[in-house]
Amino acid sequence: MGVTRLDYRSRRGSVDKQHLLQLKVSALRPKVSQSTRLERSFIELCRLLGRVGTREKDLHCFLKQHTQVLDSHVAAVYSEVRIGKYRADLVLQYRQSDKRVVLVELEPHSAQIFTKRNSQRHKVTHAVQQVQDWIREIHNNASNLPHWLAGNYTAEGMVVIGRSKDLTQEQKDILMINNAKSNIKILTYDDLLERLQCLIEVLDKQ
Repeated sequence: MGVTRLDYRSRRGSVDKQHLLQLKVSALRPKVSQSTRLERSFIELCRLLGRVGTREKDLHCFLKQHTQVLDSHVAAVYSEVRIGKYRADLVLQYRQSDKRVVLVELEPHSAQIFTKRNSQRHKVTHAVQQVQDWIREIHNNASNLPHWLAGNYTAEGMVVIGRSKDLTQEQKDILMINNAKSNIKILTYDDLLERLQCLIEVLDKQ
């Protein structure tokens, strides 16, 4: 068995050349603006919502990776958060000085929000009740809250469910009035698309 001594300086020089080459290649790549990235997110969400086979899990994964769709002002987003004896789909955390979090419950985009008589369906009522339970656990300072959620936080809620295109104008008005009176907002996935589109328009004007 023979042993060959490797010249460290030669290997180091090779690594440095590869690194320089990677930097040069990266510099040649066209820079993608934030507006362009958001437009790609918009298109991707449209595709997800347009497919019948899209699962709630797929939407969860997308929103976890593209948090600006939910709110462009959040400081951090946490997924599958244990809150007392419950588990929240997503938790939006704002600046520490705000001491504010929004607890998000995700439901299928194919779900219906209202009955034909304009009453909220049981699935929606149950989702809102879930978020209320999470908020109560935070207010009661449940023993197994994550360390970053411990303290005097103002907790609000959001339920994302269904499509606006499936609602009548009267149902949209009912939803708007109910949201104005509650700290748990019910949004459709089209509402998220609208938020994202507004953000893109603002960036385009800058």
